[in-house]
Amino acid sequence: MNFAEGAAAFRGLADRAEADLALEACGEAARDYLAVLRQVTPKRSGRLADSETVTGPTGGGSRATAFVGPHIRYAAFREHGGTIHVRNAKVLTDGFSFFGKSVTQTGARYMEKAEGPGGAAVAQACRVVAARFFTL
Repeated sequence: MNFAEGAAAFRGLADRAEADLALEACGEAARDYLAVLRQVTPKRSGRLADSETVTGPTGGGSRATAFVGPHIRYAAFREHGGTIHVRNAKVLTDGFSFFGKSVTQTGARYMEKAEGPGGAAVAQACRVVAARFFTL
């Protein structure tokens, strides 16, 4: 490859990276983070983990954003804990036990637990995407 061809290849690489690198890296990183999150999500019925999805990525150029997390109301209660009060119910039961008029639990902090290993997964995903992009 001569200098002119090399310069053209670098310009093409720069243009492609400027247009697509952030979105592609963000998308792959979000999928990998979701896999980590699902490993630490508390599972009883599976509804909480099933509600965890990736929204995005959005953006362009050198910036992209994706939201990774649960999409049900119960998620905040499971993460932070608290008390849920029954409204307009005669009996709240799972068929085996009676829950009464309220349920109190401590938070599982599973979203926090995903941050360390999830961050490592995000960094690795970005390295993999960058390695794919930055070849001539």
